[in-house]
Amino acid sequence: MMTRPPQRNRLSLDNEIAIRSSIGAWWGSWLTAVIMTVAIRNLFINTQTLALTSENLENTKRNANNTTEMIEQLKKINSQLERMT
Repeated sequence: MMTRPPQRNRLSLDNEIAIRSSIGAWWGSWLTAVIMTVAIRNLFINTQTLALTSENLENTKRNANNTTEMIEQLKKINSQLERMT
């Protein structure tokens, strides 16, 4: 006939399981906090990058317009010079 393990050993096993579960939960919480911190930091960096990219796009458009105007002015000067010679 099998006998029940002594109550003391069962409590010891329960305590060990509780301690290990607590340690696992602590590490899980810590890891989650680190992951969330990195994710929020990356979101902030991506937002800044998007703003800079938009600004660069606007500058590129402005430069293209300025270049077009310069080309038109150079064409006018060139045609005036051709007429003079």
